[in-house]
Order: sequence, then C-alpha cells, then structure tokens
Amino acid sequence: MKKYSCILLIFIALVLLACDNASTGDFKSETKYQPFIEIDGSSSIFPIAQEISNIYSQLHPEVKISLSLSGTSNGFMKLCQGRLDINNASREIKPEESATCASNGVELLALKIGYDAIVIAVHASNYWCASLTTEQLKKIWTKPVNGIERLWSDIDPSWPKAKIKYYSPGKLSGTQDVFLNTVFGENHNFAQEGETSEDHNDVVSGVSRDSMAIGYFAMPFLHSNTPVCTSGGHR
Repeated sequence: MKKYSCILLIFIALVLLACDNASTGDFKSETKYQPFIEIDGSSSIFPIAQEISNIYSQLHPEVKISLSLSGTSNGFMKLCQGRLDINNASREIKPEESATCASNGVELLALKIGYDAIVIAVHASNYWCASLTTEQLKKIWTKPVNGIERLWSDIDPSWPKAKIKYYSPGKLSGTQDVFLNTVFGENHNFAQEGETSEDHNDVVSGVSRDSMAIGYFAMPFLHSNTPVCTSGGHR
C-alpha cells in the first residue's frame, strides 16, 4: 500500500452551540414525562457528539437524545428557529445567523471542544500528486471561464491529460466554508463544483473509487487507503 504523510492544512474550531429558548424550556419533550434533547449539525463533529451522547445516555437513561448530521449551516438554521437544542458547528456562527437567533429570542452558548483539520485527498493510484502549492490548489478548484473541464495536465504539463473529478462536502457544510474562504478568500463564486455530500464518509468513498479524483474532508474521516496531497499549513 502506498505510504503517505499528512499535513494539517486548515485548522478549524469545533464548536457546540446550545440554545436557551424561553418558549421551549431547557429541553424539548416528546411526551410530558420524557426529556428530549435534539442535536444536529456538522458531520465533522458527529463522531464526537455520538460518543458524548452515548456516555450521557448511560448516566441519564431517562433522557432521549436525537442526533443527526445535516451540516453546520442547516444546524444553525434550526437552532435559530428554536427547533434544535445543540448545533455541532465546524465554523463560527455568521453575523446574519446570530441576528436571526436574537430576533427569535434564542440565546446562544458556545462551547469550543477542539480543533480539526481539512485533508486534501487523492486516489490511491495517483502517482503524480505528492504535493500541491496553495496556488495549484486554487487553480484546481477554479472553474474554467470557457466551461471546458479542467485536466490534471492544466495544473502541471507532466501530469495526465485526464479530467479532474471533484468530491467535497456540500454547501451546508462548515468545512466547505472554511476551505473555500482559505483558498479563495470571501469571493469564491467561481469555485469548481463536483459531487458533494454533507456526510464526509461519502466524500472519502468517492475519492477512493475514482482514479482521477481529488477531494477534501475533515481529518477524522481520513482512511489509510486514501493518500493525501500535502501543502503549506494554514491556521
């Protein structure tokens, strides 16, 4: 198996945001007698949230916990509408999201639980992409103005004349926000699109089965059969 090394490219804060909604109380309740905690948000934090939920359930079996992973942005939307107790977020809350929470009377408590990293990954058979500069990364993910699909050889003439296949978290993902803002800055309207999913496992699976693939996902989802392209670090 091809050996690989990993550079932590983009460090992102993992945050649990809980709401205190005066209209619903501390917990939602499915019945009069059973406390209910509803959690949603980032798939990056899902493994941690799952472990915490299991431990909490053992200590408090009377409390029912619902845990989903629909993406950071979707979690913030639900949280600010008072439909969620905890949002697992892989980015900071945006000003407009905070304003929505305030207008709905939802008070927030942010708990930073750790730092993650974004991995740039290629297929195991990829022999040419041992490393990437930030400029190459930007060129790879910039959509050609003429609409022609980008080839690996467009990045480096010595690389294969084959179409690059893209896999990434979806638009509701905080990971996508952090990646695009780091590579392009705030204006990333011309960023390349490919196959997306709010579940990072789907991104890993796509890269693993497509020999011309490149993708990015959160560090916890790195598998041993998915070599990575290393690049300069960003904090």
